[in-house]
Amino acid sequence: MSDSSLAPTSGPPRRGSNGLPHDVYSKQFEEQLKTLREVAAEWIARPKRPEAQVMSSMVSLIVALGDQCHSARLALSETAAQCRKDTNDEIRESRKLIGEGVRAVETLKQVNEKTVDAHLAKLLIRIGKDISDSVQKSVELGNKRAALEIHFRTVLYGSIIFCLGFVFGHVM
Repeated sequence: MSDSSLAPTSGPPRRGSNGLPHDVYSKQFEEQLKTLREVAAEWIARPKRPEAQVMSSMVSLIVALGDQCHSARLALSETAAQCRKDTNDEIRESRKLIGEGVRAVETLKQVNEKTVDAHLAKLLIRIGKDISDSVQKSVELGNKRAALEIHFRTVLYGSIIFCLGFVFGHVM
């Protein structure tokens, strides 16, 4: 499978049967889940009842883990979009403030030196505060994104460990 076949599709996400975005990853997951359900159905049809219950529970758990992964990816995507929007808004505001600063400097050139220093100090304080607020907002959004990535990885690794434990449990 090539890397390009794993890339998410562009445009608005299609929705799957569970209401979550339907992209290449979702399609692959649903195909693998369908295969697992078919194998489980064959196994469940056998008279060994405890194994059938384990297989049925495992399929249900995998579906739930898949839904959590999809939700985490969607939340991560929304956070990234919000970060981009907020960053663009902050850039526009910063440019506006810089423009105001340039105009203020040109106006203040005509005033005596003490007045220029006072106005410039106020303007620099305002710009510094706005930049500080912008940086703080970006840090908060970055922290939120990192937390979502950690959650997504935890769910993914947990499901892998569970599946490996189940497989090795039956092999031994």
